[in-house]
This record gives sequence, C-alpha cells and structure tokens, in this order.
Amino acid sequence: MRNVSAEFDVEVTTGPAGHRVPAIDTPEVVFVGDSFTFGRGLADQETFAHRYAVGSGRACANLGRSRTGTLRQLDILEH
Repeated sequence: MRNVSAEFDVEVTTGPAGHRVPAIDTPEVVFVGDSFTFGRGLADQETFAHRYAVGSGRACANLGRSRTGTLRQLDILEH
C-alpha cells in the first residue's frame, strides 16, 4: 500500500487485518495505538515498533491503526 500526502510518499506493508507486517503469530511485545504507533508517513523500518524489535531482538506486533481512538484500540487489543 502506498501512503501519500503533502508531507510524505512512502510504501507501507500491511497484512489482511490492516496491521503493519511482518505478522507475528506469537509476539513477545504488542504495540497498540493510533497513527503514531502505526507509523503513518513512515516506511516499515522507520516505525518505533520495528526499531524496538530490531534493537531488542524481540518478536513484536504493531497493531496500531490510523484514524482510531482509544475505544477502537481497546477493541483491537481485546480481539
């Protein structure tokens, strides 16, 4: 998927559920949040979830969703 606006033009990789990939079946760390967590405007390797995963050597899942609020994020986490 391509994210384009006046400020950025980047390729973004998402899975079937709309989460950033790679998809991890059994993550050690899960990131839940809004467009900042998702990394809107950032390439996959620039998100803080990806940087944390690489730096820590831990399996991480980025469940951030752009254009969501706290209630939707809680629903995502519970699901």
